[in-house]
Amino acid sequence: EGLDENTSIADIVRDHPESGVFLVSSYHEKTICELKELKMPAVLLNHYDPDMLSVMPDNLMMVMQVIDYMAEMKRRRIAYIDGMPDSRNAKERWNAFRFAMYAHNLEVDDNLYFAGNWTYEGGRAAARELLKTEKLPTAVFAASDMMAAGVMEELRQSGLRIPEDISIVGYDNLDIDVMLSPPLSSALNRRSNLRLAASSDCRMRYEGLVEAN
Repeated sequence: EGLDENTSIADIVRDHPESGVFLVSSYHEKTICELKELKMPAVLLNHYDPDMLSVMPDNLMMVMQVIDYMAEMKRRRIAYIDGMPDSRNAKERWNAFRFAMYAHNLEVDDNLYFAGNWTYEGGRAAARELLKTEKLPTAVFAASDMMAAGVMEELRQSGLRIPEDISIVGYDNLDIDVMLSPPLSSALNRRSNLRLAASSDCRMRYEGLVEAN
């Protein structure tokens, strides 16, 4: 169920004390604090908190696959659109990007690093900054599909052809990818596997078989 900053997780789970909670992707610190106070089985899916069970994607493997693909397509000047700087996923994906670039002897250009804050509008803002660079990249890798969609729209409106002039790859393989024109290429985050692992971890913690971390 969707949560916003005015919604209490306690209100949602009060009638289901035997339940566990999967908290997926976006969340608020208020919600995390409430879950800790409730002491009920909970797993963060695709996010990390040192005091809670967290199930994370294999960021290194998936980013490596993206850069392998770009290198194979002869895209060597690659821009990077980052998420929130305090997010573990953002840190892991940025580190994985740099590792993969170095593995292919590709330059990590500080002038091609842009913050997108995980949002569509953040992606558009990053693309506007990208368009100001003296030499445009041949490809853009955004650390989330929402940012990639924003980048794609802004670059398309500027007159660039995708992928003829510039390639764009996102991350998460969201349903919106096939609705874009052209369809967005994306690193495949197997959310079904994450959900399965989260379900198992939540059950084991509820039964006292595992501890946080």
